[in-house]
Formats: sequence, structure tokens, C-alpha cells
Amino acid sequence: MRPATVADAHAILYAALDDKSWSRSEPVPTAGRVVWITGLSGTGKSTLGRAVAAAMRTKGRQVALLDGDELRAVIAGKVGHTEEERRELAFRYGSICRFLSSEGVDVVCATMSLFHACQEWNRKNIPGYIEVYLKVSLPKLVVRDPKGLYGRALRGEISNVAGVDLSYEEPLAPDLMIDNDIDREEMTPLVEHILALVERKR
Repeated sequence: MRPATVADAHAILYAALDDKSWSRSEPVPTAGRVVWITGLSGTGKSTLGRAVAAAMRTKGRQVALLDGDELRAVIAGKVGHTEEERRELAFRYGSICRFLSSEGVDVVCATMSLFHACQEWNRKNIPGYIEVYLKVSLPKLVVRDPKGLYGRALRGEISNVAGVDLSYEEPLAPDLMIDNDIDREEMTPLVEHILALVERKR
């Protein structure tokens, strides 16, 4: 697997930015903040990520919303889902977030990436890094199962599913841990809490 390149990061930047009028000819502002939303499949990462990114844009910031599934499709091609392949992708996502934030762009990245080494690298290398962990019990995930992954894994139809036959490492010190077992109808309180964390990092 080749490492992420600057060209990769630029391609993702232009695809992810909501405001297409942004230009690199403009002066680069202060470093952006990175909201790293992590958790197992089906915990609500993408839903929360979209809500946080939308709220940050109302503050007048340039925001790149990066979704793990979409990132994988763009930069990983036919890379599989083994633990080692997932680990390499997690570090690649972190390096892309660091690049984008260095360009003055705020980043919301919704990704599984449940590896202590990756989380530690992010904290050491990304200024203004904010880690949000969505925690949901396996029985609840099996009931939700929006992608059908857990059911297929439990029936032995597929392998390498984190939480079933693949181990994962819960974040040791997230900035915010959210128990998302309940089915939330309102995301506003969570979004406001995360925005407050972002402002404290500025």
C-alpha cells in the first residue's frame, strides 16, 4: 500500500469542501481544527459528522467533511479489511487530516480507526485535535446493523468485522465519549458540546 501523497490530500480537499470558491491563492489562515469521530460501524459517526460539519460552516469556517467509507473508496482502491490494512488506512487518514488543517481548513473525520497507535500519533502531530468516541454495545449494533455487517459476520458469511471476529482498541483518553446506545432524535446538544470543545482548542 503506497503512502498518501500531497496530490491525494488536495484531491480530497477539493472534493470535501462545501464552498467551492475557496482558492489556494488566498492567504493561509491559522491552522484548522480536526474533529476525529471514531467508533464501530453503525454507531452514528457519519450522522454526527455531517451535523458537526454543518454547524461549523455556519460559523464561517472552511470545513472538510471526510467519511471513512468515502475516503477508502478514493485513496485505498481494493485494499481489504484486515487489521493491518485497517491500521495503515487509519494512519493515512490522520496524515490527510494534518495536511488539511495545516492549510487552515477545519476537518471533521468520521472513521472507525480504532487503534491506540493511530490515536497517539494524531494527538502528537495534529494541533487542535479533538477526539470523539461513539460507544454502542454490540447487541444494540446487531439490532441496528444499517450495512448488514454484523448479521452476516455472526452467520459466518463474512470475516474481519470489528467487534465480532476482529479486535479493536477503544480510545484511552477521548476528549468526549458519547454513550450512543439510545436512539437519538435530536443531535443539537451533542453538536453544541463538540463545538465548545473546538472553540477551546482555538
